[in-house]
This record gives sequence, structure tokens and C-alpha cells, in this order.
Amino acid sequence: MTTKKCITCNTPLQNTETAFCSPQCADAHLACQMDRIEGEIRQKYPNILCPICGKPGSGEYRPFCSKRCADIDLGRWMKGSYVIHTDESPDDNDEPITEK
Repeated sequence: MTTKKCITCNTPLQNTETAFCSPQCADAHLACQMDRIEGEIRQKYPNILCPICGKPGSGEYRPFCSKRCADIDLGRWMKGSYVIHTDESPDDNDEPITEK
């Protein structure tokens, strides 16, 4: 019988229901996968421009150029500035969502 090992550090697993030996290994694996995906996106779309100011997107804020532009965009979403216009009218059964 082969022992199942952590896919991050190759340590034998006590719990065979998981692929990681610790939360730290799971986080490290996720960070590695995110870096790989970010690299693939950069290769495929090297010239993505910030949708707020038009400067080249950079690093962790991509497609935005900075935290400032990312926050401006988030604020626009939260204020409802971004909408999809439609000719449909709301159904009579649609109730507004209220917090409980």
C-alpha cells in the first residue's frame, strides 16, 4: 500500500481525505497556482490597460494599475454606477432584497 503524500511538501499524510498536511501547505499551493495563472494571463494579454486611467495594468491590482484605480472601480460597483440596461420590466413577484 502506498502512502498518500502532501502535494506541496511531500510529507506523508495522516488524513487521507485531504491533499495537504497543513493549512500552510494548502495556502502555499494556492499561491503557487495563482502565480502560474497570473503568468499565463500576462503572456496571453501583455498589454492590458487599466480600465480607469488607461495606464498599463500591474501586479496584484491587474487589470488596474494601482490600488487607487481598483478602489475607484469597486466604489462604482457599490454605488450602482455599472448597470445593464434592458427593455424588460421587473416581474410583479420580484421583491427588493432586504437585510434581516
